[in-house]
Amino acid sequence: MWDYKMGEEIIMKRSEEKDLGVTIQDTLTPERHINGPFASTYKTLANIRLAFNYMDKI
Repeated sequence: MWDYKMGEEIIMKRSEEKDLGVTIQDTLTPERHINGPFASTYKTLANIRLAFNYMDKI
């Protein structure tokens, strides 16, 4: 294991970081980035279904 420094400060190691709205993990899998927006969209659709009694398919 290496300690990374910026000047004399040791930089903390993290398993994930969010930059420009994109979550990057140390494993480079997009799982967390995809699951976040998907979950919020699903919750919004569920609220729309509860708000309206009748929805027709277009």
